[in-house]
Amino acid sequence: EKLAESYFKSFELPVTTDGTVKEVKILSGDIRDAQARKCLMETIGKWQFARTAGAKEVKAVLTLKM
Repeated sequence: EKLAESYFKSFELPVTTDGTVKEVKILSGDIRDAQARKCLMETIGKWQFARTAGAKEVKAVLTLKM
């Protein structure tokens, strides 16, 4: 059975050249609970990625099934 689209939340994460998340943007899927939204955004914002090649900022897209 296919899950309803509302179970999926997509985020855009601009990642700086040193691998830190610059900001977290919700692309799709509303998170109505303000505390849950704040916690999720803060947690994702603390993630650390590998340094980017070519000294360029990159955008990652993350989709979670919730």
